[in-house]
Amino acid sequence: MISSMSIPARMATPAVGADFNADRLALAIENCGIICQILQSEGLRPLHHSQVGGVFETEAEIVALLDELGPGVLGFGPDTGHLRWAGIEPASLVARYADRIGGIHLKDCFPYYLGGAEAAQGLSYQQLEGTKRLWAEPGLGVVDFEALLAAMPADYDGDYMIEIDEPSIDSRLESHRMAFDWAKRSLPAISQA
Repeated sequence: MISSMSIPARMATPAVGADFNADRLALAIENCGIICQILQSEGLRPLHHSQVGGVFETEAEIVALLDELGPGVLGFGPDTGHLRWAGIEPASLVARYADRIGGIHLKDCFPYYLGGAEAAQGLSYQQLEGTKRLWAEPGLGVVDFEALLAAMPADYDGDYMIEIDEPSIDSRLESHRMAFDWAKRSLPAISQA
């Protein structure tokens, strides 16, 4: 998966497209295309992985990247939590690019800091993660996984990866157990595979 991270203004004011620069976006798309060609020459299928804090943070930026490079160059490997944090409904973007999905991070997030810079209360990316009220174990947050899974292609045979960057509880083991139990309930076809 190909991603971009750590634009200082976006890490300081995450999920709102801070410090947008059209020239930087165009250059990043061009460079991503070059990287994709190199990966393809080695037999790999590159996928775009959405991340708050990087060049491709907003829906307009992600769409520009995917549309400009096209399905023959770049697939899609969305992160549902990062999409939702940036104000994007994961199910609708997944439906739009369903034919390009090669892997997906199933990540949930709480509603507390969603809704732009004001909702984030001036906290940076790292500070928000430290609150333990940004990322949620699957099913505890606001990502509509039912709609998301319905948007996935019926013949999808890629990976579903549950990801919790910073658990909302103190025990990482218990966080993993909660995620596993959610997967058994919510992904029955996968848990029987």
